[in-house]
Amino acid sequence: MAHLGRIRIFVRTIRTFLTNLKRHHAKEYDALGEIVLRYDKKSDGAFAVKPTESAKKLVELGDDCFLLVERFKDHSATQDFFTRYSHWFSTRNNLALEYIYTNRGMADRIPGQSIERKHAGRILWNLPVTASLDAQLGYGIEKISNLNLVDGVGQTNQLVKIEVRYNY
Repeated sequence: MAHLGRIRIFVRTIRTFLTNLKRHHAKEYDALGEIVLRYDKKSDGAFAVKPTESAKKLVELGDDCFLLVERFKDHSATQDFFTRYSHWFSTRNNLALEYIYTNRGMADRIPGQSIERKHAGRILWNLPVTASLDAQLGYGIEKISNLNLVDGVGQTNQLVKIEVRYNY
């Protein structure tokens, strides 16, 4: 398995984004110019830097990532909202409530497709079982309307999680 350092994670993410952009939106891809050349597979050596130069390279990668986010922020096809409430009874005993709301298909829909809406809730409880054992109990449910952008198709998913951890 390949080792992914911080620089490699940035490069792989940006390359994946640019590959998908080229496949689906060639005009926007061609308009990017220099950044496309920088992340071409043939330019792999540009990201192999000495440890003393890695901080500078990370800043450059962060700037490129920010440039792409700013450039395509109005082309959002998905909106996600997340909220979480946590109550800590002690360092090993806490309760968390989460709510996630997602709209998918906000842009680039073809005729006959509907916006997919997902409401999801989770409750997670971490608690001590013994001095060296902790448990996490979790339950989650999500309700999806217009699944896969098909009008009237719905689905409900539920998940139960029981996890035991040993503290040494």
